[in-house]
Amino acid sequence: MDADRGNPLYSNRAEDLEVREAIDKFVVSLAERIDRIQDAEARGDFKQIAELCAPLVGEAEHLGFSPLARMAEVVGACADQEKSEETHQQLLGLTGVAHRIRLGHRGAV
Repeated sequence: MDADRGNPLYSNRAEDLEVREAIDKFVVSLAERIDRIQDAEARGDFKQIAELCAPLVGEAEHLGFSPLARMAEVVGACADQEKSEETHQQLLGLTGVAHRIRLGHRGAV
């Protein structure tokens, strides 16, 4: 997996016309969503971290971004248990996966 860290990550549903627009909107909004989770983490607001991760899990899975869904699920679980350091470390991983998804977007530079 380390070799993949800088590589773009694409939806496994990218060719599905029914979700193409939803994928685009999801990817465009992803940085802001991750920022909100990071802000909650900076405040030590574990409840909000978990609340923000829950819908991210479902949407990411539905739109074909399983690695993001798994990471968001882990971050949410760590936050539910108020494990500060583990939440932080997993959030770094979530941020990395989100970055790879954004790299795969047609608007990426």
